[in-house]
Amino acid sequence: MKKIDFRKIETRPTFEGKTMLQDISKTLGNKIRQNVDDIGLKDFASDIYYKGEVEVDKNKALVIKAVMDIAKYVIYIKEAVYPLLDEIVKEEEEEERKREEKQNNKSKK
Repeated sequence: MKKIDFRKIETRPTFEGKTMLQDISKTLGNKIRQNVDDIGLKDFASDIYYKGEVEVDKNKALVIKAVMDIAKYVIYIKEAVYPLLDEIVKEEEEEERKREEKQNNKSKK
């Protein structure tokens, strides 16, 4: 789990332009709200919308990516957000793998 501040996403809208901070919290919060049917995710969308900075775990990272695809976010926003989400997924999958490995080693004894 990791905090992401969706009010301060560093983007590069043009090939040669400088990076800039963009606030995607309002649009992302609304898009998640409009595309999920889970109460917990609706609350998560509300936190993104109103707070901007939220704790994101693997499942929420996958939801955000799916919603960004459905909502057809432009590529430079995806290029900024997806690596943050992918890092969360990768870290949690590595932790899960280590836990399973530890369990398997215990059961072999």
